Amino acid sequence: MTVRPTADGALLECTIWPTTPTTHFDKVDEVTPNDATDYVYGDDITGVAKRDSYAKGATGIPAGSTINSVTLYRRHLCAPGTGGAKGSTEGLLRNSASTLAYTTAVAPVVWTTTSYAWALSPFTSLAWTQAEVEGLQIGCRSNANWDSVDEMYYVGYISTVWLLIDYTEAVAAGQPYKVRVQRIEGMRSW
Repeated sequence: MTVRPTADGALLECTIWPTTPTTHFDKVDEVTPNDATDYVYGDDITGVAKRDSYAKGATGIPAGSTINSVTLYRRHLCAPGTGGAKGSTEGLLRNSASTLAYTTAVAPVVWTTTSYAWALSPFTSLAWTQAEVEGLQIGCRSNANWDSVDEMYYVGYISTVWLLIDYTEAVAAGQPYKVRVQRIEGMRSW
């Protein structure tokens, strides 16, 4: 089950491009990444790391299902300065209690898709619950790094963010398991 940003969330610290409309989520919600067309990025003036979080639609996962893992994806770029300094980006999850979990920071020099999977909730270290997954906001953090040759900060740019939820649908009590049979043309059975 893939879910994408549908509205701005609680954290809106990043700078957006283009600057209109002023919403943030629509800069990172594409199914097909458009990279430099629209994106969010960090503070290239003071070098402070900036975070954005986005609301997502309901997952539609049937009640009683088991959440096997949650994987956060982002497409991002961290172009280096003349001196080689470059920013980095991290993915983030924000739960309904406003607690944040971050992925590992990376700094690709070309537009790259990076993912990070959690088999267990980073908030409880227990198996994911449906309520917890439904309450998540997804997002990113852009970190800055000073380039002494250019005398400016370089940041990470994020063009797309999405969440993939792997789950196993529960079998209702008293219901037989369904077996899917696929007929392959040209095959003979003896």
